[in-house]
Amino acid sequence: MGPRASELRTIPLFQGFGEDELSSVGVLFARVDIDPNKPLFDVGETSTDLYLLTDGEVVLDRPNDDVFRLHPPALIGELGALTGLPRSTRATVTAGSTVWALPARKIQTYLATNQELGIRFLVNLLGIVADKVHRDQVRMADMRQNVIRTQKEMKRLREVVLESAETPLSAPVHDALDKLITNNRRVNYRVQPPASLAAQLR
Repeated sequence: MGPRASELRTIPLFQGFGEDELSSVGVLFARVDIDPNKPLFDVGETSTDLYLLTDGEVVLDRPNDDVFRLHPPALIGELGALTGLPRSTRATVTAGSTVWALPARKIQTYLATNQELGIRFLVNLLGIVADKVHRDQVRMADMRQNVIRTQKEMKRLREVVLESAETPLSAPVHDALDKLITNNRRVNYRVQPPASLAAQLR
């Protein structure tokens, strides 16, 4: 027995699936034995399963970045599992929660034998990815504007330090600002090409 059709119906990945189709997908899941002292998965691990939270809470923690608290119903780690990418976050399940696991290989095999559902699933997946890319682009644009504004203000402060009467703080403040300005230059930000389009510098 897996998650109920009513719990799967609100998951975007299964949008457009009928009641019987959701029930047939539900039986592919297996309940996870929860250990609150161990993460459900951790950063860098190979992604093989996607998870469904139907009760309780799961905390997603990206080191030195964001922390998200997920509540049911929530699908977790589906993009990594379906693409084989390493995990980028640590997932911790709170005690008393209910989490189901679905191996990516199992859902892929199921959809291969139910091709109409497979096409619907693929369309839903593309929609999820497109939405994520759009939100990431908005976030990156906001961050870029913040970096530009910060860079301009640091340059202005550096000029203020140079034009002001020298004090014991002048040199260390100037050097700190100069270092930050240098590090924030666009040339210092790395761009990694996709694996299918490997690039080399000569």
